[in-house]
Formats: sequence, C-alpha cells, structure tokens
Amino acid sequence: MSHKIKNLVTIALFITIICLYYSCSKEDDLPVQAGSWDVVHTREKTLTDSLISLDTFYYKLFFDKDGTGFIRQNNGQEEKILDWGVNSQKQYIEFTVEATTGPVVSNRYSYTIQISESDYQEWDQWTRVRPGGSTLVFDVVDALYLTRIK
Repeated sequence: MSHKIKNLVTIALFITIICLYYSCSKEDDLPVQAGSWDVVHTREKTLTDSLISLDTFYYKLFFDKDGTGFIRQNNGQEEKILDWGVNSQKQYIEFTVEATTGPVVSNRYSYTIQISESDYQEWDQWTRVRPGGSTLVFDVVDALYLTRIK
C-alpha cells in the first residue's frame, strides 16, 4: 500500500512541477499594443465616392499593462482609457474612453489591426453615417498610424 501512495505522491508532484513551470515560464502575455504611442489619425468622409473632407489629428495613446490608459491631446488635455484589449486572434483592438464633455459617459472604439509590429501599428475603422433627418449617407474611414514612443 505504501508503494502505491509513493507513486501517487510522485505523480502529483510531477504534475505540480509541470504546472508551475508553465505558469511561471510564461512571459507577460501582453499584446504588442501595450505602451506609449504617437498617433497620426486621419478621418476621410466621402459621399458617393466623392471626397467631402479629410481631417488629420495628432495625439498620444498610452496603454498600461493593467488594461487602462489615457489619451493626451496636443493641447495637453487628457482623456482616461477605462479599458482596452485585443481579441484572441489579434485582429481587433477595442478601448473605452471616458467622455470629458456632454451627456455621454464613455465612448467605445473598435479598430481593425492592419499592421501590428512592435514599434509600428496601423489600424482602421469604416462606418456609414446618416446625419439626423438627412437622406444623405456618408462613408467615414478612420485610419490610425502609430509609432512607439521610446
């Protein structure tokens, strides 16, 4: 009987060691998007394939390891990122920004990740907008070009 107990203890110890090895040897499984980024954000509005407007914005994005962060506009104004994450296939990034003005409490953003390198990212988002009471439908493409701040 004691031989069977020794075998069970040995097997249990072996399994425990394997579990500890894999849980401790895992590096931080953070998405490459964690960190600080300079952002060039373009917004293109079109109506039936005709360019209506093209705007460019510059700001900084800070994605903390704890799943929060903030956006710093060029004028120094900061907006808090309540949460952020990348889906398991690393195709999309989503984050929630606490609104600083108006009745909206927060805004949720979702972008398709087109290029995901450690020091450079490209994301985009396409939406169709019909302004209130209008019969016109605008296509809006937001493209973000991110360079890591070192």
